[in-house]
Amino acid sequence: MKPYVIRRPRPYAFVPLLGAAGIVAFVVAFDFAWWFAAAAILLALSEAWRATLVLRVDDKGVRIGQRPSRRLPQPFVAWTSIQEVALTETDPPEIEVRLKQGAPLPEGVNSAIHDPSQRNVTASRLRMPVPGADRLALAAAVERFGGGPLRSA
Repeated sequence: MKPYVIRRPRPYAFVPLLGAAGIVAFVVAFDFAWWFAAAAILLALSEAWRATLVLRVDDKGVRIGQRPSRRLPQPFVAWTSIQEVALTETDPPEIEVRLKQGAPLPEGVNSAIHDPSQRNVTASRLRMPVPGADRLALAAAVERFGGGPLRSA
């Protein structure tokens, strides 16, 4: 089965391309090495593509893209650390990745609040709106890759 992926073009995703354009102009103006401009373009395209990711559910785990104000890495949670994945009924729906008790925090997640009255541990960076999410396709991916159902929150 293919991974479930949501990508959305976001205005800030194209900022690296502006920087690459500046480097290309510098290379052309000062007759600098062409490979320098090619490397800048490839890096900018890679960063622009990465910035369009909203959600990816695959055999390794769940990766959640973040808002532009946060320059931390996109959180990735392996299936071994996931208690459950939930999708809210709000508009737009929000995905929430709930960690198992005692699971290590994913890279880019600074803290998680554990409330003894609730069995799930949720970090704020593991919750994000996913406009246009296909609930059936997401549920199928979570069930196939994670081995559990998609919960409603």
